[in-house]
Amino acid sequence: MDIDNIDCALFLSLTIIAYFVLRIVLAVKQIRNYGKPQKFDVEKQPLEVIEGRKPATMDNIKVAHHRMDDLEERLDKIEADSKKGRSEIVAEIIKMREQSHKQFEDLNRAIGRLEGSHLAGQ
Repeated sequence: MDIDNIDCALFLSLTIIAYFVLRIVLAVKQIRNYGKPQKFDVEKQPLEVIEGRKPATMDNIKVAHHRMDDLEERLDKIEADSKKGRSEIVAEIIKMREQSHKQFEDLNRAIGRLEGSHLAGQ
């Protein structure tokens, strides 16, 4: 093979292989940089002017404290109600358990009596 007479198919194959190798190298480079902080120029970032808040006055602070106190009272009341509700539910469950236990004992006694009468009748 002479340098002046390069086969077109060979040249095209080598070009395609070089292209894919380059794409793989770039993909590996992107994967390595994924998740790392990117560099940017602060001066080129857009600047946005927003209106500032007015300074808080003592009246505003008192109102905020009053609202917070009201919310804390409501929260305490809700927590107390939920604790009361939970204790009522637990008491009801215990009561139902005791009742079902008593009913099972009565049922066992009745079954025993039936079996005894059945055996005595034979």
